[in-house]
Amino acid sequence: DDFDAVLIALRRIKEELKKDSFLKINKLLKETSIKIENKIVVIITDNYVHPDTLNEIKKLDPSIIIIEGHSGKTIISSNLNKDKIENRLKNNILKIQDKQVKITLISPENLEVIPGVISHIYSLISENGINITETMSCFKDTILIIHENDLQGTMELLG
Repeated sequence: DDFDAVLIALRRIKEELKKDSFLKINKLLKETSIKIENKIVVIITDNYVHPDTLNEIKKLDPSIIIIEGHSGKTIISSNLNKDKIENRLKNNILKIQDKQVKITLISPENLEVIPGVISHIYSLISENGINITETMSCFKDTILIIHENDLQGTMELLG
């Protein structure tokens, strides 16, 4: 029957496209370098932090990352700044996550045109019982924050 033949052909094409996509993702990951920073703290605040306070915090260290969302703000910093940040935010802190590690995946530019790269990374990590505390990206950099106890397992998966 023609319908069955078309259906089989479409399934075959779908599998070939999946295989091609997987090969592209693996090639990209092989060309990706990894930078690791330990002793990271994640501080989550409410939305009532004054912008001047955020500017003061950012001036402590240019590597501090501040993410502003609808339900709060997330500050990612070296543990060295933790006490100073806590003192400035006092009543606005909702949660502090210590013992974090920042993993920066620095990929080739074609990261932006290969579908499924980030999904593949997230699936690989989560399927192995590792939680990503925070994540963000900028151009060729994909930044993952995980608990320090998960660093070895994550590196085995990504390396």
